[in-house]
Amino acid sequence: MSLTIYDTLEYAGLRLLDIIAFVLSNIIVATGYAFVNYPNASTLVLSVLTLYIFYKMIRRIVRFWLNMMVAMIKFTVIMLFLTVLAAVYVRGFNRFFTKDIYFLKELFTSQAEASDFLFKQYAYNLMDDDRFEFLHGARDFFEGSSFLIDDSYEYGETYDQFKNVLNDAIGEDGFQQLNALFNNRNH
Repeated sequence: MSLTIYDTLEYAGLRLLDIIAFVLSNIIVATGYAFVNYPNASTLVLSVLTLYIFYKMIRRIVRFWLNMMVAMIKFTVIMLFLTVLAAVYVRGFNRFFTKDIYFLKELFTSQAEASDFLFKQYAYNLMDDDRFEFLHGARDFFEGSSFLIDDSYEYGETYDQFKNVLNDAIGEDGFQQLNALFNNRNH
């Protein structure tokens, strides 16, 4: 009968399990003997061993989180660099560094230090200014729009009042289409 690799690995695995079982059983016997005959020393050794294990675990956890934070910072810096390169490529070197950087700086500072009103006022000034050609489409859209928002608008408290307000806002035809849409979704 010839031995195959499978038989050899099985035999080696069984012998390894025998050795592990022998070592663990002797460790249990030795630990029990030490706790019976030397309780203070055994408690001290077990406490030191437990503290060492906790120290190693906490050290690995902290190292893992620090490495993750460093990796996230590296990723953010690389993505920011690639974004700037893409913006320079798309907008052109001169335009990006002479106009777009100042636009972004003023946008972030006005958003961070001022209220929502100042941010909206700055955005309107950008749309009204001819220097920023990429906003002409947005300016044309908003100037050509026909919708009006009335802040003093009351929506009504009952269904009939709300229906009348909605009918006035979108017209009879729009209200019927909206009603048909909701009825189709409910069925």
